[in-house]
Amino acid sequence: MPSSFSFRTDVFRKYQTNKTRNIYNPDNIIEPAFNKEFNWNRYYDLKWDLAQSLKFDFSATNIARIDEPYGEQNQEWKDSVWKSIKDFGRNVEYNHNFKVSYRVPINKIPLLDWTSANITYNGAYNWESGPLLSPESTYDLGNTIRNSRTIQLNGQANLTNLYNKVGFLKRINQKYSKPKSARKNREKETVVYEDKSLILRANRTKSIYHNLNTEDITAVVVTDSKGNEIKGNWEISTKKKITFKPEIDADNASIKVTGKIEKRDNPIVFIAENTAMLLMSIKSANISYTQTEGSSLAGYKNSTNMLGMDQNFEAPGWPFVMGWQDDEFASDVIRNKWYTQDTSLNTPFMMTQNKNLNIRVMMEPIRGLKIDLTANRTHAENNSQYYTFASTDPYNEITTGNFSMTYITIGSAFEDSRDDNYSKAYEDFKRYRSVISERLGNKRSNALGSEYPYNPDNEYQYGYGEYSQDVMIPSFLAAYGWYYDENNVPLETFQRIPFPNWSIRYEGLKDIPIVKKYFKSFNLSHVYRSSYNVGSYANNRDFEDIVSGFGMAIDSLYNYIPEFEVNSVSINEQFSPLINVDMTMVNNLTARFEIKKSRTLTLSFINNQITEVYSDELGFSLGYRFDDFSLIFNFGDGQNNFKSDLNVKLNYKIRNNKTILRKMAEDTDLASADQKVTIIGVSADYMLSNRLTLRVFYDQNITDPRVGTNAYRISNTDIGFSLRFTLSE
Repeated sequence: MPSSFSFRTDVFRKYQTNKTRNIYNPDNIIEPAFNKEFNWNRYYDLKWDLAQSLKFDFSATNIARIDEPYGEQNQEWKDSVWKSIKDFGRNVEYNHNFKVSYRVPINKIPLLDWTSANITYNGAYNWESGPLLSPESTYDLGNTIRNSRTIQLNGQANLTNLYNKVGFLKRINQKYSKPKSARKNREKETVVYEDKSLILRANRTKSIYHNLNTEDITAVVVTDSKGNEIKGNWEISTKKKITFKPEIDADNASIKVTGKIEKRDNPIVFIAENTAMLLMSIKSANISYTQTEGSSLAGYKNSTNMLGMDQNFEAPGWPFVMGWQDDEFASDVIRNKWYTQDTSLNTPFMMTQNKNLNIRVMMEPIRGLKIDLTANRTHAENNSQYYTFASTDPYNEITTGNFSMTYITIGSAFEDSRDDNYSKAYEDFKRYRSVISERLGNKRSNALGSEYPYNPDNEYQYGYGEYSQDVMIPSFLAAYGWYYDENNVPLETFQRIPFPNWSIRYEGLKDIPIVKKYFKSFNLSHVYRSSYNVGSYANNRDFEDIVSGFGMAIDSLYNYIPEFEVNSVSINEQFSPLINVDMTMVNNLTARFEIKKSRTLTLSFINNQITEVYSDELGFSLGYRFDDFSLIFNFGDGQNNFKSDLNVKLNYKIRNNKTILRKMAEDTDLASADQKVTIIGVSADYMLSNRLTLRVFYDQNITDPRVGTNAYRISNTDIGFSLRFTLSE
């Protein structure tokens, strides 16, 4: 039985009469104007737990209009309105959404209880009435129907639970999962120091160096040469020394110092445990895949009766109202005569598709060192098809889209900057083009045989010249990337496998005794982000004569016309930061040092040019908090004393920006912009109350151009104060 079902309805009625009188000609009677709106809305909601792991949710909204005849309310109006009410009105819009979620019971299997998986299907349908036209009208634009669906797959793996199935690994995880300070209560062992040749003098302090390396001394026993105990007072000085003041003199006295120390691990056990920790570096993994699709068709003739279907429960079909996508749906509508015959309709049948893959892996090879690996791939595409009622084939089709995926380009990130703008990666790009052309030509030759004039002795194969889009994209990725070279880089524009990016953070330095003595926290971090992007693309209408999947049309440069025309592709890389050191000292002094690098590489097919934009930044900041700092203000009605924390900050950054244009046809490398930017900032924040904060600041931005139209230094300075009042706590 359903968990819940609800129904709600409301009626909205609006009636307005506007009557205009001609004061200059009272005999000129102007008919009144009427504004009427009479809607009847119905809402449905259903929730049904079909099984413990299978749930179904459904909601629908139907908007109906109670049609009214024009003019004032009279008996004719009443008869017409009541008839429309009995027919539940004229439907003008219908929407429904449903969701089916399934929790895959994979975790019920004992060996796989460390995993979980979920599948979700969301479907939506919308029917919207077209304009209500007069019977004499020659136009018939029909109605508009839309649907969409989202399929989402999620999988999680908690590998710590998997490791804990092995007793030895479980003990290691429990041991090292606690902070080091919380592991002090582990087992201790007794250590003893003895010396039988002491010379003691009464009431004189004697230093005893026992080297037990502990301050947990439990007993000190001193005896003379005959074994009689010598009374006295002893004190702990350091981990390696105590002092003893005897009450009598004694020669050849003996001392026995007993203490406790944390039991040390066996070296073999220590090596085994840390090796196991490295093998258990991967703590968790998550993967999600989402595919969202939608369709929209104008000119649909049929109305809606129940669940979006017509009165005969035939149109537009159960798959469509459930969100299913079908490339042939518009053709089926025309074939079934559900499509308008009005040739003035110029709205296409539109289909959208968005695929998104996200992968995340969390690692901790050693305590305090956390590594996050992320990879994602996104591909969005829109397709528009134009139809008439006379044919089930579209007379025009347009496909557009964009693409992005994580990539690794660290191999070319640290090239030395030279005055002549030389780049090894760019030289590799130019050299790789002939190799990629050879691979493409060989691939076409294997598919078409003698139909393709393949000649391995040519530098560039026929149809794959140095400026071919199919040649330049793989060459660009191989030259500026890291994993692939010219011989194994995929030849597709939309590559399938994303590469991981990473974020690294180490917080273990604070556990080192000498660091812990002076610092509250001492963290290191590093983040790498890189992506390969196809900004926008469109189907090429000249791509034709397809043989075995290969286009045969040639452009003016004698290159094969690709299926999709791409304006540009780019690589966006960021070390944000390359290295970051963040420190907080025990005296409230904070300091940060970081280095950032970024670059954007754009390959344009419009002018056959690579644009490289670089940015290198070095930053340093200091901060200090003065606790309970007192300030006295005189606002004219006497002195006011304030006592609060004063936060002072100093920031200093140096950033170098450079843009290089590499033109292939002209074979030139020009720096179009090169500048050094210096940023200095000083600020002080003081809370006058829990809602009012006073801030005094000094900011200076200095730009020193090295290349460009403006060769003068530019300096901007801001000095002032601000009062920030917070309304909410």
